[in-house]
Amino acid sequence: MQKEIITFQKSVQFNSDWHDETTKNFEVLFELTKQTDSLKSEINNLKLQNQQLNRQMNINEQRDRMLNVEIVGMPESINEDLNDTILRICKHVGVKIDTNDVLQVNRVSPKVKLPGRSRVIIAKMKSRLLKDNVISLSRKNRLTTKDIGLAGESRPIFVNEHLTFSQ
Repeated sequence: MQKEIITFQKSVQFNSDWHDETTKNFEVLFELTKQTDSLKSEINNLKLQNQQLNRQMNINEQRDRMLNVEIVGMPESINEDLNDTILRICKHVGVKIDTNDVLQVNRVSPKVKLPGRSRVIIAKMKSRLLKDNVISLSRKNRLTTKDIGLAGESRPIFVNEHLTFSQ
């Protein structure tokens, strides 16, 4: 009888220990679940904040480009005068402009470089009205390299808004 009581006590102790361990594990899991839920919420908030910051950054970048025109398809030459190129384009399409109306002009590499394509020209104009006139009249007149006096095969030239990549 005493052996049975000892065996029964060991069994009860084993079950008690197992129950205590299970309870501890449950408490740990419960805490981890709360932490995971908190982290998920924080991640979602950070994602939302990141989207808002990206939108604001895009708006700011686009505002910085408000006066810019992008000229695509203009072949590159070693000693090119980009200011003169802008003036010739404007003259051909009928926009009255002088050298002071072009604040800055340079070539930039596209994000995706395609073989055989020249870098685009970005020109910052003095006013938004001037920029809009250059773009609209260039689209109406369908410019080519021959139109502005470049030798060689006639290629189309496109004058566009200088947009951010998100647009």
